[in-house]
Amino acid sequence: MKKRKITLILCVIAVALAVLLVAQASAGRLVVAVSPSGKCFHKPSCRTLKGSWTLVDKDDAIKQGYRPCKICKPDE
Repeated sequence: MKKRKITLILCVIAVALAVLLVAQASAGRLVVAVSPSGKCFHKPSCRTLKGSWTLVDKDDAIKQGYRPCKICKPDE
């Protein structure tokens, strides 16, 4: 029962993130993921993202000093 609740919560979070990405993309803005300890910004699906991360506007990530990930290449 507890596993089912956790799965449901994760699904709700995934749907919320998808809705946010679609809304941002339709507004002509690119949304990227940044981790608090990292120096790069990533596509939300990047395999190098681990732990906690936050979605931000790409231009804001650049202004904050983040650089594009060389693995997922979010600026291409």
